[in-house]
Amino acid sequence: MNDITLYYDFIENEKAPMWLIISNIAWKSETLLLSLDSIIHKDDIENFIDDNLSVSVLLSDLIMNSSFYDSFGINMVNVERRLQDNGINKEDIKYLVIRVADIKEVFYMDRPGVS
Repeated sequence: MNDITLYYDFIENEKAPMWLIISNIAWKSETLLLSLDSIIHKDDIENFIDDNLSVSVLLSDLIMNSSFYDSFGINMVNVERRLQDNGINKEDIKYLVIRVADIKEVFYMDRPGVS
């Protein structure tokens, strides 16, 4: 089961979402599908403890889900390949880190009527 936390920062006295952090990573499938409705935790970015090994999910790893407007995917094959190329065991990774700006970019790609 993937646990998802949205970390935000304060910019000009307003909450701004910055990172989506996935813990308890399910490495079993080639694509990890996520729904924005599945975000159960929200926290201040200052509370993020980065002592554990994590990997950044790049924009090129994100997959648009055209069937469900509130969902997107992560190409886990790409993520695992990067880890292997750097000699890192995927089981040692505690967090996937995704920039919210990248998620927004994927959501606005090729979606008619979305601006």
